[in-house]
Amino acid sequence: MNALIYLHVFLTVALALPTPQGQEPCNVLIEASPWQISNVVVLNNLPTAPTGSPIHFHISDKNPGLEFETDCGVSMAQGTGARPEEAQGWHSCNDPQVRFLYQPGNLQIRRSYVDDCLGKPPYNGSAFYGNANTGFQVTSTADGEVWTQTEMEMPATSQTS
Repeated sequence: MNALIYLHVFLTVALALPTPQGQEPCNVLIEASPWQISNVVVLNNLPTAPTGSPIHFHISDKNPGLEFETDCGVSMAQGTGARPEEAQGWHSCNDPQVRFLYQPGNLQIRRSYVDDCLGKPPYNGSAFYGNANTGFQVTSTADGEVWTQTEMEMPATSQTS
């Protein structure tokens, strides 16, 4: 019983101690709201088309402390008939902290950031990952197909450090 009383007194005193001067309490950054992805365009061009087959989109994050906006895209070489989903691996966006992976029907985003609340360098870096299914409108053209999606939301589904 005495141990419980000592523990209660210790916790009461420890929790009541003020934050040392000059140290602000730390609030770890969180992706509470989904990312906004807009103007998604995928061109699946035939090998005879005068241009390659790109995917392009805009992404923005409005979460406090994590705000960003950037454009992303990759293009397959002209005359190959290769489709954007055949571009292997993760692709860079204009913001080098953001990368994407496109597969038919699915778009994945990886967003790196630095948060000193996570620790001192090099332990202050982390990444959020998001994953969303696409819902394209498909239009046939003389050069192939144009797949478009005006907007979509993508929640951050996992985090690594």
